Amino acid sequence: MPVREQRLPRAEALARLGLRDGPLTLLIMGGSQGSLALNNAVPDILREIFGPEGRSPEGPVQVLHSTGPRWLEEVAPRVADLPWYRPVGYTDAVAAWSASDLAITRAGTGTLAEAAFHGIPLVMVPLPESAENHQFHNALSVQEAGAGRVVEQADLAGKLGGAVLECAVPGTRAAMREAACSRSPAGAAGRFADLVERHLR
Repeated sequence: MPVREQRLPRAEALARLGLRDGPLTLLIMGGSQGSLALNNAVPDILREIFGPEGRSPEGPVQVLHSTGPRWLEEVAPRVADLPWYRPVGYTDAVAAWSASDLAITRAGTGTLAEAAFHGIPLVMVPLPESAENHQFHNALSVQEAGAGRVVEQADLAGKLGGAVLECAVPGTRAAMREAACSRSPAGAAGRFADLVERHLR
């Protein structure tokens, strides 16, 4: 699937987003409008596994959570005491992907294509109401390729924290990143344009 084929140097992306260089950077993105289920569950789960100081067994962590504009006022007060947790209503996707080491997302085709282009390992929570459960099947294909982990929405409380900690391990994350890059759609827009031009000729 064609995506916006633009990357930023990591240091530039972090600076643009007001994040630090050094901690593992975790992106939470539920789509342009946000995800109520992720907004409700993820802050408390990450607080539990990373603690008030924002540390995993591997080192410091920082979170960029794109809540969706309508949900920011609900999420922000719940994490106001966590200096490592930054909720925003909406974020520049190119900067966010360029800055991230790992992401918690839904499993729409566009999101998965962007993650592949940027080589970002994913913990995917498919939208249960998606037509023909297509998000679950999308996510399963990423997991089978070794580029992510699937946590179904009904299992968020019991399984999301463990999946995030597993994927945060440097060796695991490196292997997942390599698998994600192997699925990269880089050049897709150009290939589609070439096909259209050939057809028109």
